[in-house]
Amino acid sequence: MLRFNERAVIDGAPAEDDALMPHLAAVEAARGDTTLTYFEFTTLAILRLFQQAGLDVAVLEVRSWRPLLTRST
Repeated sequence: MLRFNERAVIDGAPAEDDALMPHLAAVEAARGDTTLTYFEFTTLAILRLFQQAGLDVAVLEVRSWRPLLTRST
């Protein structure tokens, strides 16, 4: 991934900066004193973008970059 915009693809094209900015600003305004992680903040903005785009279907890919914790039983 080279650009943040590649995280939000609609109809095969990454979202443009001017399409993403209002959604990032809306999340910032709505969160008030609530602390959000980078993942939470950007996910909310992208989901808002998808919702307002009127998509019939959205495919979300979520990855955890933390190592999986395992334990012996």
